[in-house]
Amino acid sequence: MKKTNTKKTTKPDDVSAISNIRVRNGLRKSINEKVELLNKRKKGSKKIIPSDLIELAYSLLSEDHFEQILEQTINGSDRRKIARKNYIKKHGDIKEDAFFDLIQEHEIEINDYLPEEFRSHKSPENKDLTIDNNFVINKKRSA
Repeated sequence: MKKTNTKKTTKPDDVSAISNIRVRNGLRKSINEKVELLNKRKKGSKKIIPSDLIELAYSLLSEDHFEQILEQTINGSDRRKIARKNYIKKHGDIKEDAFFDLIQEHEIEINDYLPEEFRSHKSPENKDLTIDNNFVINKKRSA
């Protein structure tokens, strides 16, 4: 019996084809409301669809926007894991609980063991907060 070559030829993506994309319900509603308003104001006969709005918005995004989105994927758990790995490299093995205790008791500063892109840029509670050059708030720790 002879095998027949049944390779499927791949067709290039049809750029005009419509497909689903997952977005949060609030964003979906906002986009649909804006599209409705635009369709009431439209100047030509072509109907505006959500894809028109999304394509324009996407084209306006810069590399800085993508970096901002990537930074939003970092959470506290990620920071603690990376800081613990770097702490272990410098000081030797330590259990997770013991490492977290060091952080909570302010014996170490987690940012000292994190690369710049993982550092939290919030000011610590026990430091003075400067609003501008003329106004400083001294934040005292409650006992």
